[in-house]
Amino acid sequence: MENQQHRFYCHIEANGTWGVWDCVTNRPARLGGGELLGCTAQRAEAAEYVLTTIYNGGLDALAVRIAGIVH
Repeated sequence: MENQQHRFYCHIEANGTWGVWDCVTNRPARLGGGELLGCTAQRAEAAEYVLTTIYNGGLDALAVRIAGIVH
């Protein structure tokens, strides 16, 4: 079985809220224009799932091409 590194993961913050970390950018993950910090555990898990689905499906690259950022 292949050892697959995950790009996004949920973590609990010092104040007891949750966040989603992006291992590629080494910063909090962003979704909908905002950083995913200060979330409930359920919101962080849902956001991680959405981001992972987008990333694994190549939809992030498609969105960039559609927006005209990269040709």
